[in-house]
Amino acid sequence: MKNRGMRLMALSLLLLVSCASGTTYLDPENPSGAPGWGAYEVRRASTDLVTELYRYLSEKDTPALLAFKPIRNRTTEHIETEMLADQIRASLIAKKIYFVQLGLRGEILKEMELGQSGLIDDSAIPIGHLKSPNYYLEGVITDAVNQNNGNSIQYIIVTLSLTSAQTGVTEWVGTKEFLKSTRSDVIGW
Repeated sequence: MKNRGMRLMALSLLLLVSCASGTTYLDPENPSGAPGWGAYEVRRASTDLVTELYRYLSEKDTPALLAFKPIRNRTTEHIETEMLADQIRASLIAKKIYFVQLGLRGEILKEMELGQSGLIDDSAIPIGHLKSPNYYLEGVITDAVNQNNGNSIQYIIVTLSLTSAQTGVTEWVGTKEFLKSTRSDVIGW
């Protein structure tokens, strides 16, 4: 009887340990697919769209100076669009395509005013060097989801648009598409 109790306790402990949660770090350079929007989609969309956009901008006579409008999420799930925007921005800056931070202009102007007041030493920020963007970059993520016999089919489109600040004409549009199938098991661990 004592032996049976020990076996039952050992089996219970084994079951408890095997069901325990844990953290495993994965390689962000080689992400795998997941049911929702994740690292794979961010990496593929940013890499492919930056490659296309850079090719277009490198054919222009004047250097591009971009302002990034927020990427809109029009999907059925929560997506942290800033993560995608940050990846795109970092990749373009690495290729010497720069951005004007329109949201910081108010703070920059206050700093310039303070410098002109005489309260700051000679290292004050000079007036007349702010840049204006010659292009606005904006994006949208959309999806369509269908359920069929326990499978969820999700079609995702990431679109980036480049619009001239001088003319208001959209000069370039790039898209990255994903088609995902996820099996929804009734019972799972």
